[in-house]
Amino acid sequence: MACKSDCNFFVHYASKRWIDIFHDKDTRVKINEKSWDSVLRIFSGFFLLYVGLTGELTGASAILADLFGLFLLLTGVIGFCPVYTLFRRKK
Repeated sequence: MACKSDCNFFVHYASKRWIDIFHDKDTRVKINEKSWDSVLRIFSGFFLLYVGLTGELTGASAILADLFGLFLLLTGVIGFCPVYTLFRRKK
């Protein structure tokens, strides 16, 4: 049962650190997407991943669809798009 207490300590420490990261103003990710933009990115990301992974596309186009879908999905979930920082787009 030593593993159970060690695992509980790790989960508690990791969750506390995760909360500290998102509540600290210096390390918090600056959100630069509107809510509709995030929703559109998440749906588009899932669609592109579905198309790329199910065999609807083949070859390089499937790989590009998967990569772009993953990028859209991650940026939609996080709420931060690094491309927007290049153009200094505000939310």
